[in-house]
Amino acid sequence: MKKIVFLILLSTVIFSCTTTRTVTTKSGESIEVNTNNVYFRDDFTKVSDQTKADFLSKHKANSDAYSMLILTSGYKGEIVKVNSTSSKIYEGTTYTVKSNGIAGYMRVKNSDDILITDDYTKQTALISADHLKKYKFVYVLKDNANKKQPYKITFSNSLRPL
Repeated sequence: MKKIVFLILLSTVIFSCTTTRTVTTKSGESIEVNTNNVYFRDDFTKVSDQTKADFLSKHKANSDAYSMLILTSGYKGEIVKVNSTSSKIYEGTTYTVKSNGIAGYMRVKNSDDILITDDYTKQTALISADHLKKYKFVYVLKDNANKKQPYKITFSNSLRPL
């Protein structure tokens, strides 16, 4: 009997936890964002250290103050907005290139939280500045079939082949 009561209490706690967070931008706008589907990994195929250094130099992201945000698969022509909590970083129609699986990449300051929104799912993903400071590369995959949590965010210090 004690086990059943314990399981009921545990399941109530687990299912009552929220996966959203409210973020306020410097303009005073409050946005509710999903905080689920965040991964940390370095165990995939990566490029050589020289190629990684060249890529970071080309995009002026060698400094510890910058990270690279890489939009990967799932972008099918929707308008994507990438904003920090203080400024606009990118807004445009975004397509994933089928030959390499990349939709785009950009240098971002890692001192602010990053918000990603698209006009198809109308969901916003949060990339925390705390994680950005620890990882050089952030990969953002989008799954249009999952309207409630379409983004999968992977933090890594390894550059995948582009």
